Amino acid sequence: MRKELRVFMADEGRESVSFPPMNTAERKVLHNLAGKLGCKSKSMGKGKQRFTIVSKTEKSKHHGQEEVEVDYWGRGGKKHRGRSKHEASVRHGEVVGAGAPELSSESLGHKLMEKMGWVKGTALGKEGSGGRLLPVEQIMRSGKTGLGG
Repeated sequence: MRKELRVFMADEGRESVSFPPMNTAERKVLHNLAGKLGCKSKSMGKGKQRFTIVSKTEKSKHHGQEEVEVDYWGRGGKKHRGRSKHEASVRHGEVVGAGAPELSSESLGHKLMEKMGWVKGTALGKEGSGGRLLPVEQIMRSGKTGLGG
């Protein structure tokens, strides 16, 4: 791949070159390399027959043989699809959203509650039953599924 790209960049008569089918990691490296050289690259085809075409542009840099050796060749391999080790997580029993601001009077929930007779500063529930004056807390429970668990 490197040799073919070197020859292509050195040949001023060629405007584009087609590379043989390759896997995702190799195509990614080729696209990155083409970008660093100022070329356009496009993958075509499906499945195992997917190949890449690299085309020169006006911005294509005129590189010598040794300059085509780009330091970035990509990690390759499959993409990691899953939770990151550094992803933020909540601990069991932690109250979530305690510092959240109250809903604005323009929100749909606020308007709905007002239509049902609620007034800001009053309790939720039947009059005289005491109702709930404090906001509803959401407590995280790890390992439990469903409601109430």
